[in-house]
Amino acid sequence: MRKRGLVEEYKKAYNIQNLTHPAQSPDLKPIEGIWSIIKYRIFDSEEEIKEVLQEEWDKITIEEIRDCITDMSRRCVQLIRSGGKPIRGNKW
Repeated sequence: MRKRGLVEEYKKAYNIQNLTHPAQSPDLKPIEGIWSIIKYRIFDSEEEIKEVLQEEWDKITIEEIRDCITDMSRRCVQLIRSGGKPIRGNKW
């Protein structure tokens, strides 16, 4: 926090403005572009991607779905405590 004054002074001296954007905007995350590159290097077509995703979707068990639902109350509490910042969990 002590450096905050220095940062503010530097930004003011060099006329640097913060950009306002959604914190979780995928449009501003370089990793989204990287995932796109990987996706098209691994799969030959969009149809192939859909097929693989459907196969994996079909493997999800009802127990896994119930575990995710059960975990929601705990995650909601964590999200409130974090002030809306991203949270991490063991499952997802």
